[in-house]
Amino acid sequence: MYENFHKQFSNAIESIHSGSKGILESFSEFCLISRLSFQQVLRFDREREEKIIQMQRASKNQKGYAEALSVLVNALEYRTGDFLGEWAGLNNALDHRSGQVFTPYYVSKMIAQSSVGNLKRQEIPLSINEPTCGAGSMVIAIFDVLRNLNFSPRDFYIIAQDIDIHCVNMAYIQCTLLDIPAVVLHGDSLTDEIYAKFPTFSYSRNYLMKSR
Repeated sequence: MYENFHKQFSNAIESIHSGSKGILESFSEFCLISRLSFQQVLRFDREREEKIIQMQRASKNQKGYAEALSVLVNALEYRTGDFLGEWAGLNNALDHRSGQVFTPYYVSKMIAQSSVGNLKRQEIPLSINEPTCGAGSMVIAIFDVLRNLNFSPRDFYIIAQDIDIHCVNMAYIQCTLLDIPAVVLHGDSLTDEIYAKFPTFSYSRNYLMKSR
């Protein structure tokens, strides 16, 4: 069943440009337009909206974006995990020349269990940092473990960071859909340079709006 989601997702991604562009380029565009669309929900930006419209008009099947997102939502509802990271690995979407490798979700889950599996809820929200988040495998695993410990989004938040904007987009999309209270940063964790910040709906709802 779960493997069918990968096939359905591939079909939806390929349909966006009907083969006139490679599947990896279409996937990159899907991740970008999804991230931009989620940002629009939090704060409307005309320039961002024009970018979305431009990308939609350039596609041969605008519905392909929505179909791919629908498959992703169904896959994450069926099983919590790093669906986009898995798909990217299966379809050679990783930059192996720079040593880019995504941690398998089951490994991330074991690490998360040993790291935060014995934590107790406290009055002050727990802050967790992931300096090389990739597509979000470790972030999702930590969320999964804490949720099983009855932590609510008000009890913790995660700062996730990556230097690769494609990884940032994937992590942001999945964290948003899973309602993870996180800020996904595009930046260099070695130099502390931050290029952009992307708070999820859950983080904005539980921390940004609450502080105003």
